[in-house]
Amino acid sequence: WSLTGNNGTNSNTNFVGTTNSAALTIRVSNTVAYRIIPVQDPIYGFAPILVGGSGANSVTPDAYGAVIGGGANGLPNVITGTAAYAFIGGGHNNTASGDAATISGGGYNTANGEGVIIGGGQSNFAVGSYTTIGGGDNNSVNGDLSTIGGGLSNIVSGTLSVIGAGYKNIVSNTYDTIAGGYNNIVNGTESNIGGGVINVVASTGIYATIGGGVGNSVSTNSGTISGGSNNTVNGANATVPGGASNLAQGSYSFAAGKQAQALDPGTFVWADSSGTPFTSTANNQFLVRASGGVGIGTNSPAANTLTVGGGGLRVSTSGTTFAEIQAGTASLGTGSGGVTNIYTVTFPTAFSNPPKVIVTTRNDYPTWDVPDTFAVTVRKVFTNTFVVNVFRVDSNAGIGQNLKLDWFAWQ
Repeated sequence: WSLTGNNGTNSNTNFVGTTNSAALTIRVSNTVAYRIIPVQDPIYGFAPILVGGSGANSVTPDAYGAVIGGGANGLPNVITGTAAYAFIGGGHNNTASGDAATISGGGYNTANGEGVIIGGGQSNFAVGSYTTIGGGDNNSVNGDLSTIGGGLSNIVSGTLSVIGAGYKNIVSNTYDTIAGGYNNIVNGTESNIGGGVINVVASTGIYATIGGGVGNSVSTNSGTISGGSNNTVNGANATVPGGASNLAQGSYSFAAGKQAQALDPGTFVWADSSGTPFTSTANNQFLVRASGGVGIGTNSPAANTLTVGGGGLRVSTSGTTFAEIQAGTASLGTGSGGVTNIYTVTFPTAFSNPPKVIVTTRNDYPTWDVPDTFAVTVRKVFTNTFVVNVFRVDSNAGIGQNLKLDWFAWQ
């Protein structure tokens, strides 16, 4: 062969290579750089082994069709056993020992199973059939058809399970997923953790989900924690949407806020940030602790009070709608006997329209047995005041006590 090229060659008779079963070795700087080793696939026929890079790279003769693309002397890549059609693209100290196993590059990676793929990184270990590690460092897959995308020191030992990335995440069962985060663990089946830190799905968790957060735990089937911190779901189909230190223990229960504890089936518990546990006491309760008030149709409720604005409050679908409600006690003082005494009471807040008013008088001294009896009539109602007539009916002695008028008004 001419160093300046050849003319009139025939590829059937003119070639660079061997005509016997000896391997073809290509050297550069008088050092082995590439080898073509003739091997027969017992089914498909001729399937040479291709070994590039350092002469220390090696492929066992039974690994027909295997390829090593390159690698450095003293840091050999190795294809062992009957790893037919295995591939190591380059890098160093990589080992493939499964049929059609692939290591694209990196260092100290091991692909020990049929169809295993390691994209790169270092010290990754994939065992089983058709498992994948995209890259990263010190990741391990030991379950068929499972995947780690990357990250550091993640472990999958279940079948058909996935860790996307992150650090020290562990999946140990089937059909599970951890997207990322740190030190998350899924031991249940068909369960998921989106991310976060130190979240756990226990081995009793089936179809469980933790979105993220820190220190959350699900230990039952179909339990869900969206996020937050130190939340726990022990009830089947129970939910904690977030917050802190909430517990959904009853089946189909819901706990949110801070230290809400839905202990009973079908309960809904929402607790504010007061800092003490707020606990259900029976099945199918709807409980809210809101020290700043609960507003419906308004964003300025009174403290520890349900305030309804806009459409009003109705007890049932056929009941009366209360648009505004007020109640109070007025001090009427003294009055004359034998005549009608007239008093005016002012509403704390003016109504939009004159309301209906119910009134009753009472003794101001609850421990005294006072026989005084009064007739009282609502005489006139305005939007901001109402007027009552009060007449003593048991005697003509007049009103000598500090008489009270309890009233209730609504519209």
